[in-house]
Amino acid sequence: MLHPLLQELHVNGGVLSGRVSITHGNGLAGILGKRLATRLGVPAKNESQLVVRISHHGDGLHWDRCFDGTDEMKSTFLPIGTRTKGHWVEETGALRMYLTVDI
Repeated sequence: MLHPLLQELHVNGGVLSGRVSITHGNGLAGILGKRLATRLGVPAKNESQLVVRISHHGDGLHWDRCFDGTDEMKSTFLPIGTRTKGHWVEETGALRMYLTVDI
């Protein structure tokens, strides 16, 4: 279960900020992950200051991430189905990911 403060953030929106460590995998997955991260605006350095603004709109849950004051990486999360038999679709630019949550 999500921490109550994270639950509140997802229900009502808000802002998170702090230092984050960025790592990538090894081998082919690491190479592809680094390329994808670069295209999405995730910095290549190991540590960054991250600000995430979460808000609700008619087209879904918006996450606007900003690393070290640079351009924002914007994502929209669309809920599909129900809590027990559903998933989220995250769209970031041309990238679309299908996400499930294990409770």
